[in-house]
Amino acid sequence: MDDAHALARCAPMYLRGWNAVGRRLVVVSNSGASCVMAADAAQSFGLTLAPLSDATQAALAERLPGFAATANPVDVTAALLTNSALFGEVLPVVGQDPSADLFLLDIPVSGMGYDVPRFARDAAAFADTAGKPIAVAVWQQPVADAFREAGVPTYANAGEALSAFSQLVSHQERLRQIAAEGEPPLPARFAQPATDAAGVTLSEAASLSRLSAAGMPVVEHYVCRDVDAAVAAWQRLGAPVAVKASSPQVPHKSEHGW
Repeated sequence: MDDAHALARCAPMYLRGWNAVGRRLVVVSNSGASCVMAADAAQSFGLTLAPLSDATQAALAERLPGFAATANPVDVTAALLTNSALFGEVLPVVGQDPSADLFLLDIPVSGMGYDVPRFARDAAAFADTAGKPIAVAVWQQPVADAFREAGVPTYANAGEALSAFSQLVSHQERLRQIAAEGEPPLPARFAQPATDAAGVTLSEAASLSRLSAAGMPVVEHYVCRDVDAAVAAWQRLGAPVAVKASSPQVPHKSEHGW
């Protein structure tokens, strides 16, 4: 992920400590259109729709109106307006399905008559007990605030939520791959602290030297103590070059007002 903002949006997922074991997504919404759009968007993030079992769909049919969709994505319809318990009844059912890994609660429609505090409490209860990642996509800021206050990862739209899911899953897949392959031993020199024997912070040049000795590739560089040495280094490197301070007394330029 090369977008710092997108990476930051993943923080609520990581803070929950969830173990994302797969890429199979369940979408639950009170809007059929949002169900379809979220399902389509999931593909672009490398996620697939979980095929809900017959038992799960039968259990959903017992709780939803006859015209609601019990296949994934699950559309609870506008019946949510007259039955505020629907999210709280549907989420535990899909949460027990063996095919379900991730859960997106997409709420594009909310207003007078909708019991938002109830929705937030039910989503939070599911997040606390299911042990699987859940995210909420909410367009309206006051509604989103209720879910955030309840501790549920909340995003402005389904795309942001799906992106966070993808990052979390991809990262944990990589960690499992490393564990299965056996993590390579950390070179002893690389494991040393970034200080010398006296506890003084290493300069950048000394740090690069330690990294190189540990087998890490580093940028070609020269330590220059006067103008002539700097000119000679520039001639060896060729343009363009960067000139940087290298001193244990200057661990970071911001500390010196630069």
